[in-house]
Amino acid sequence: MTLSYATQARIAGLSYLVVALTGAFNLLIVPAEIIGADAATTFANAQAQAQLFRLGITAGIVCQIFFVITPVLLYVLLAPLGRIAALLMLGFALVSVPISFANISEHMAILQLATGEGAANTIAAIAQHTDAYNRGASLVGIFWGLWLAPLGWLIAKSGTIPRILGIFLILGCIGYVTHFFLSFFAPGYEATPIADYIHTPSAIGELGTCLWFLILGAKDKRPT
Repeated sequence: MTLSYATQARIAGLSYLVVALTGAFNLLIVPAEIIGADAATTFANAQAQAQLFRLGITAGIVCQIFFVITPVLLYVLLAPLGRIAALLMLGFALVSVPISFANISEHMAILQLATGEGAANTIAAIAQHTDAYNRGASLVGIFWGLWLAPLGWLIAKSGTIPRILGIFLILGCIGYVTHFFLSFFAPGYEATPIADYIHTPSAIGELGTCLWFLILGAKDKRPT
């Protein structure tokens, strides 16, 4: 049985929403509670809130599973508007997944060390894993940005999805890539107000897109 465009849109929107919610929990909420300014603080927080850390890691795994599913669903919906752009969107998104899983493994190692299940229960080892996670998170941010550019372009030209969402997604791509290079080349950038707001366009564009597909976009009107 072939699913209608409206049903495909709902499924894509729901999958994207799962990515957004689990990603926010894994990348923002849990690290704010666990990862401290130094390895000793991280060690103490991970010991005291091990169950929260486990939930965050689980959310990260779920997020990455759905981040494989979501771009595929969006490709099916948007490929008629531009197959090359849709392939770029899909490719950039999928490249980020193994990097993200490697990052998750660093948090798993920190949890094992903090709960005494690791091979070496040391503050130095936790510092090494935290640094590796931060490097991976910086690198994967490039691909989290790059996939938004073709997605935004496809949405902007769809004629059925609000063009403003596509513009926000393209600005989100610029924000992610700019954030990486400023972090890499401009010491102290992370402490500036720009760093606090540079991902705002991507947050607006991504959340708006997933909600449009899930709620307002559930109409049997395929873009051509």
